[in-house]
Amino acid sequence: ICVTGDSAPAMIGEADRLLVARAGKIVRSGAPGEMQVDPPDLLTAMLVLPPPLPVHIGRIIGGGFRCGPMVLPCPPWPESDRKVSVAVPRTALSLHTPRDPTDVDATVVDVKPEGARAWVVVEPLHAPEDRWWVEHRGDGWWPRPQRPVGVRVDPGGLLFFDVDSGDRIRPG
Repeated sequence: ICVTGDSAPAMIGEADRLLVARAGKIVRSGAPGEMQVDPPDLLTAMLVLPPPLPVHIGRIIGGGFRCGPMVLPCPPWPESDRKVSVAVPRTALSLHTPRDPTDVDATVVDVKPEGARAWVVVEPLHAPEDRWWVEHRGDGWWPRPQRPVGVRVDPGGLLFFDVDSGDRIRPG
């Protein structure tokens, strides 16, 4: 048994079950993999997903999530102009060259090789305070630091949360 208020990905990977409590009440229990795929709230997402987990506060407008000048694609929502928090897990991102007009423009900050793959740390052009970690498997090219890249965002992989309560919300 381990009780922590910190994200501990190494321990989470070894656990059979997790209990997440908020304000003294259990908000979720289950297998770690289950919670990583479907966190019930922002606190749980920040505990169980690999850091860093960029979180942006903005508005759903039309077919996208707008946070300042940055626009991320998102699934269709029944209401427009809703203020939400969006978490961008690593699994929702991929690198592309040549860039597509819908990609988020970014600059490569660092490349961390791990065997046949690498974690590419990028800085989105319109969110320079963020660092996104993107898995890259080579595919014939390797990004180099300080070079521009396109980061494709899978709208289905983004996690949306209510700004006030932190509870998970879903389109539709």
